[in-house]
Amino acid sequence: MPHFLFKVKKQDGQEYPAKSLHGLVCGIQRYLKTQCGKNFHFLNDDSFHKLRTSLDAVMKERSAAEIGLICKRAEVITMNEENQMWESNILREENGRQLVETLVYLFGLHFPLRGGKEHRRLRFVNPQVVLKYDGKGKKYLQYTEDVSKTNAGGFIHRKPTPKSTCAYENVDPTRCIVRLYEKYCSLW
Repeated sequence: MPHFLFKVKKQDGQEYPAKSLHGLVCGIQRYLKTQCGKNFHFLNDDSFHKLRTSLDAVMKERSAAEIGLICKRAEVITMNEENQMWESNILREENGRQLVETLVYLFGLHFPLRGGKEHRRLRFVNPQVVLKYDGKGKKYLQYTEDVSKTNAGGFIHRKPTPKSTCAYENVDPTRCIVRLYEKYCSLW
């Protein structure tokens, strides 16, 4: 098996990233247990010391070569790009659809929404976004997370501390998340 770890490649001939190799070893271990009734413990049994040191060496080699370290991420929207979206009326409030799309963008910008699923789970009844006032009478929106990508609500997350984030009024009323949210609520 140590030799396998050094030689295994993807179908296209590229090398597997370190995390994938670890996953392969765990997958083989699981297969042997569930399909063959063999209960091996590759990652903590002293009998498999050579396998673990080989896996460690290959994982370090792949990490040093930066194989699989570059994660696919969305590009950051610059201030110039955002200004262009406002100026070219991509972000606007002229009709219901545009208002919702603008609020989705602003919620993603101001609140810790990590994916499309979290945007879709936003609700108006028993909402996560609430309009509040601070001690100085200034309006703000408070977002309180319930279920998210990092808090799935399962056994491990049974007593989570939900994230809570605030977005205050913007000096420019045309781009103010609080004003746009109030407008949305008034149309509801």
